[in-house]
Amino acid sequence: MNDVDYRAKWVICNTRSPIQDGVVSIRGGKIFSVKEFSKNDRASSFRSLIDLGDVAIIPGLINAHCHLEFSHLSQPLGHAGIPFTDWIRLVIEERSNRRTSLSESVLRGMQEVVTTGTVAIGEIATRPWPISLEPLAELYGRWFLERLGNQPQLHATILEESQSILSQLDQLPVFKSAAWRLGISPHAPYSVPLELLRGLTRFAEQLRTPLAIHVAETRAEIELLEHQTGPFVELLRSLGAWFPASQNERTGIRNYLEWLKNVPNVLLVHGNYLGEQDLDIVAKQSKTSIVYCPRTHHFFRHDPYPLAGMLRRGINVAVGTDSRASNPDLSLWRELQFIANAFPTLDPQLVLKMGTWNGAIALDLHDLVGDIAPGLCSRLLQVHLDSQTNDPLEQLFHVEESHVDWIGVEK
Repeated sequence: MNDVDYRAKWVICNTRSPIQDGVVSIRGGKIFSVKEFSKNDRASSFRSLIDLGDVAIIPGLINAHCHLEFSHLSQPLGHAGIPFTDWIRLVIEERSNRRTSLSESVLRGMQEVVTTGTVAIGEIATRPWPISLEPLAELYGRWFLERLGNQPQLHATILEESQSILSQLDQLPVFKSAAWRLGISPHAPYSVPLELLRGLTRFAEQLRTPLAIHVAETRAEIELLEHQTGPFVELLRSLGAWFPASQNERTGIRNYLEWLKNVPNVLLVHGNYLGEQDLDIVAKQSKTSIVYCPRTHHFFRHDPYPLAGMLRRGINVAVGTDSRASNPDLSLWRELQFIANAFPTLDPQLVLKMGTWNGAIALDLHDLVGDIAPGLCSRLLQVHLDSQTNDPLEQLFHVEESHVDWIGVEK
C-alpha cells in the first residue's frame, strides 16, 4: 500500500528520543510524517490505520561494507585467528577455483541482506556484475569499483580502464535512478601505491563520488608501510607484486590519510590499528567515515577495536558485515547485537544509529535512507518487544533476529 499509517507502541528515530504510541504515515511510498498518537486522534483521522501492537518501528539497516562475491560460502575461509596473509591466499584460491558463478553469489547475497533487514549496502566489486540490478528495487546501494595494482607500468592502464568502466556503468538505467550510485575503491595500502591512489582520488573528486579503502586492517600492513618488512613482503613476492622502489614511497598510514583529505567523501574500512594520531587526522576530515566490521574483526582475533577513541572524537562510525569469507552470514542485526554485547556501556540508540543513519552518511545516501523522517524510504522494520517493557532501547538488541521483520511484508 502506498498510503498507510502505522501505529506502534514505540517509534525509534535517530534524531529524538523514542516516541511512545507513535504513528508513521506513508504517502506515495515515502515517509510523510512521524508523530505521537494523540488522544484526539481517531482511526478516521488517517488514510488506513494499521496498529502493529507491541513493536518498535526502526529504520531499515544499512550495511556500509560488503563483498557479495563470496555469498555462496557456507562458512568463512580458514579458521578463527588465521594470519591475515594466509587468509588472502585462500581468497585468491577461492576466486581462481570458484564453482558458483559470480551472478549466483551476488544474487544470494542480495537476497540474504534484504531478508535480514538491510535496506542499503556499500558493495565492493572487483568488476561489473554480470547481472541486472533492475529486479532489486527493494534495495538501495553504493556500488564501488575496486582497483588494485602494485606494478608501476600498469598504473596508466588501470586508470584508463577504471574511467571507461565507470563511464559505461553511469549510462545504465539503474545508476541513472536514485536507488543505486557509483563509487571508487582503491583496495588497500599494500596493493595500491600512492601514485595509483592519487589517480583514483582524482576520479572521486571529478565525479563527486565516495571513495572506500581498506586501511590499518592488520599489524602486518602497518609493518609493511613503515618498515617494508613482515608477512606481506613474502605474500607480494609470491604474487609477483613486490616492487620495493614503489613500496618505499609508503612511509606509513598517515601518508594515505593525508592524501585522502581532499576527497569529497571517504570510507576508511576496518581501521583496526589506527593509532591516536591517525584518529586525530581522521577527526579533522568531516567527510571521512570509518566502517567497523565487528564479527570479521573478531574472526581474525585482532586487538580490541578502538571504537571509544573514534566516538570520543566525533568520527562518523558506520557498520558493515564484510563478506562470508570472514563472517558466518550477512546479517547487520547480528553485527549490532555483537557491538551491544562487546560495548555494554554504549547507548543502544547510538548502536542503532551506527547501523542506520551513520551508514547513510558514509555512503552519501542520507537523502534516501537511514532514519524515520519525512521524505525518506518507507521500508521500515518492526522489532517485536516484550509487552511489559517501558524502555525499548534497553531491550532492543536482546531481541533475536527472528523477531525483527519488515513492516508490511510477509516473512
